[in-house]
Amino acid sequence: MEPLSVSLAHWILGEGIYAVFEAGEEYAFALEFYAPETLRSVRRGRRAFSHRHDAQFDVVGRSTFLASDWWVIDFGVAAYTINSLPAEHKPGKLFEGSVHVGVDHGRYLEDLSRRPNSPPLFYDWRVERIEVLTGPFLDQGKGAFLRDADKTARSELERTVSNDPDAEYILHCTLLDAEPRRTLRR
Repeated sequence: MEPLSVSLAHWILGEGIYAVFEAGEEYAFALEFYAPETLRSVRRGRRAFSHRHDAQFDVVGRSTFLASDWWVIDFGVAAYTINSLPAEHKPGKLFEGSVHVGVDHGRYLEDLSRRPNSPPLFYDWRVERIEVLTGPFLDQGKGAFLRDADKTARSELERTVSNDPDAEYILHCTLLDAEPRRTLRR
């Protein structure tokens, strides 16, 4: 599997949901995704993701779990969202579209993973590199904000900082174990 670049919002570190991340170290976390536009239903395709930039990907994924307030898609790794479902959604259906992938903001860790029948989403990762992005955000609607790519500055760091309110991190990760689990610890 190719490396995956995922975003990490500064406030996730500030609230202590996860510890500081360091390049070269191993961590367990779940992934969440945000689709700026509704994912489209497709009849055929293989689970796949193609990196666009930062934590943005074009994906083809199969819906593997559905609840009233969240759902999961597997595009090579499974990720959840609490955003609205496509109209023709049902488990096993194939979808494609553009998504922003990030480290779980705590919803799966603190709530969703503890619900009966929740799918396992904690994977083990090695953080190969860390970039910090700074610059203005653009409102994507639905309470989501993404960096203005034309006005974003970036630099590489050895570790994240928990008290930088302007920082967004991109963790360039390698998947260590393809089998997810429901608990953070092995």
